[in-house]
Amino acid sequence: MDNIIDRRKLEVRLVLTTFVIYFFSTFASKFHWYTSIPWLDMLMHAIGGLWVGFILFYIFPIKGKKFTYFIKVFLGILLVGVGWEVFEFVVNNLYLAKEPFDIVDTSSDIFFDMLGGACSIFYFSKRIMLKDKITV
Repeated sequence: MDNIIDRRKLEVRLVLTTFVIYFFSTFASKFHWYTSIPWLDMLMHAIGGLWVGFILFYIFPIKGKKFTYFIKVFLGILLVGVGWEVFEFVVNNLYLAKEPFDIVDTSSDIFFDMLGGACSIFYFSKRIMLKDKITV
């Protein structure tokens, strides 16, 4: 059986996730929620990992074995998460606040990126990927 993707469903989930990220990020910055709500950063990284997973599923078609494909998406999410942390490090330490590097925060951020990415893989495999109905 071949796996096919319900691209319309994926597009809707991608747009909704984008709006959720925009909404929370805008209000969190405006009302200083990132400093007053300690767990909000974790939630945003998890939603960000979910979003990156959806983007990777949308951009890269399924080729080869499903397990290998999911591993590649998972590694792509890790690459984006680490890249984001490098960006934060450069901006925070070299240009803006000159804050010291915090390995616990960075590790937590990457963990929650990967958790959100794992959720995107699970959701994609259960709700977006369709089984071909051809029987042999």
